[in-house]
Amino acid sequence: MAAPSSTCWPLDSHTIGKHQVLQSYMQAWLPILSSGFPRLMFIDGFAGPGEYKCGSPGSPIIALDALIQHSYKKHISSQVDFYFLEKDESRINHLTNLVKTRFPKLPSNVNVHFIHGVFDASVTELLNQIQLQSSRQLPCFAMVDPFGVTDNAMDTMARVLANPKSELYISFMYSFINRFKVTPTFENSLDSLFGCPDWREGRNIADQEKRKEFFYNLYKQQLKRSGATEYGGPHCQDSKPTNLS
Repeated sequence: MAAPSSTCWPLDSHTIGKHQVLQSYMQAWLPILSSGFPRLMFIDGFAGPGEYKCGSPGSPIIALDALIQHSYKKHISSQVDFYFLEKDESRINHLTNLVKTRFPKLPSNVNVHFIHGVFDASVTELLNQIQLQSSRQLPCFAMVDPFGVTDNAMDTMARVLANPKSELYISFMYSFINRFKVTPTFENSLDSLFGCPDWREGRNIADQEKRKEFFYNLYKQQLKRSGATEYGGPHCQDSKPTNLS
């Protein structure tokens, strides 16, 4: 799917699947981590406007609903901070208004933060602030679902994974990588995305499925080198969700 130019865009089948996984995972993650920690963090790194043209909710709303409508929400006593990051001004404004309209009164243990900025810089600054504020590492669930191959560097993933209580839910956007793999202006972006220059070896693989598998396996390998342990095993495909901790 090409990066949309409008504030809201149509909902596609890949996204529906990713949202179903997110909802189920959050419903399990919240009560489990809440039982052992006083504060939890959810980061949506590419939050978007919060809804689609059809009115279906986006990932920020789904994450909030997973807590607010949870059947065991009375047992989730931890403070939960939701950080919604979005670089497009019209989308972050739309999301801010949508959340305020949909949730006029949030539970006392829920805080929502809207950040207008790119993923890499915003996450780095946020984690620096959290580190200064707290002497202990906070459980963090970060969703990384970008359009394209920029602003989601492997160094940033490693920074998130430096916290042993952190988890990443990543969409691997193969079509963008495949499209820009021979474009010189994107070489630096792909170096940052993979955290190494080894992706260049994939440019010479003629078989499309083998090329896709090469890029995916390299990315997974680099995540593991950054401290991730995979415990989601989806099939290799475009916009592929990858659960890692």
